[in-house]
Amino acid sequence: MPPLGALGRFFPLSWAPHLCVLDDPGGASNLKSSGLCSGLFSLSQVNLCNTSSLLLQSLLEALSELKTFRLTSSHVSSEGLAHLTSGLSHCHHLEGLDLSNNQFGEEDAEVLMGVLEGMCQLKRLDLSHLPLSSSALAMLTQRLSHMTLLQSLRLSRNSICDVGCYQLFEALRAASSLQELGLSHNQIRNIGAQHLAAVLPGLPELRKIDLSGNGIGPDGGVRLAESLALCKHLEELMLGYNVLGNITALELAQRLPQHLRVLHLPSSGLSQEGALILSQALDGCPYVEEINLAENSLAREVPHFHQGLPLLKQIDLVSCEIDNHAAKPLAASLALCPALEEILLSWNLLGDEAAAELAQVLPQMSRLKRMDLEKNQITACGAWLLVEGLARGSGIQVIR
Repeated sequence: MPPLGALGRFFPLSWAPHLCVLDDPGGASNLKSSGLCSGLFSLSQVNLCNTSSLLLQSLLEALSELKTFRLTSSHVSSEGLAHLTSGLSHCHHLEGLDLSNNQFGEEDAEVLMGVLEGMCQLKRLDLSHLPLSSSALAMLTQRLSHMTLLQSLRLSRNSICDVGCYQLFEALRAASSLQELGLSHNQIRNIGAQHLAAVLPGLPELRKIDLSGNGIGPDGGVRLAESLALCKHLEELMLGYNVLGNITALELAQRLPQHLRVLHLPSSGLSQEGALILSQALDGCPYVEEINLAENSLAREVPHFHQGLPLLKQIDLVSCEIDNHAAKPLAASLALCPALEEILLSWNLLGDEAAAELAQVLPQMSRLKRMDLEKNQITACGAWLLVEGLARGSGIQVIR
């Protein structure tokens, strides 16, 4: 068994600092006494050639009690993949497995699916950027049906489409404790969204869902909104870069989760009507911290708040066609959000009139750290008004 220090010559290791000193001369013989057996093993941005992967295999075989393994943003040779899978097959107590953002092909993905066989104690699984063929997806589906303890599943950019996703979503029924589901930037359309909507009521502990960047339209969006209302603990909802339209916004507005903290709907096909409906529903929500409505056609119907959002930290209204006519209600609404730290208003049509309105409320925003007004129509006169507003008490660190 090679000493741990030998691994450092082939690739960098990042360990939980209280678990290991990389150049420990005792090597693997001291793993148990050092506490590594129950810890975290993390590799990132490495090139696992045959020699280094063989060392990794030997180390993993000695870490049968390992709880979390991460290999991210790395390159693994074919032989290295065999060593990796062999080593992981000895880690029967894994609770967290992260193989995201690596340079694997479809055949490699199928090999990796074999690693999941018998990993029934997994609580966190991240396979993002792993190209899943139909056969690999079928293998993953079969493995997921036995992961009853799963709390977090991330499958972003995996080429998942409507064909085959029905069985995948059905397998999620076994994970009744699931808290996070990441499916962004796949090819899930209305049919896939409807399949998922049918499963969501069986995931009562769900706290975060990300379906950004799929091809979901109004039909799928409405069904999702109806089902998400049954997820009573939902805190983070990310549905941006889908063509959801105002009808989905209406459905969401009628069923906003009670504990919602994050709402991301950038480039979602919303118009002034959809924005107005959502802002009315969000007004007064006690837990909301982030709102992203960027790249929608809001124009004059910027969020209008009367009660305000006491915990709102960030609002993103980039490229929403907002002009001076909306400046006064916008500034008034922002003033009702005392916790604001970041206001993003770049790429709009705001001029000096808007700058004047914003300058009036800036002194009230003691927590504001960043305001982005880039690519608007503000002249030197408006910029000076903003500077004067900042001088009257705002703690802002960045303005552009």
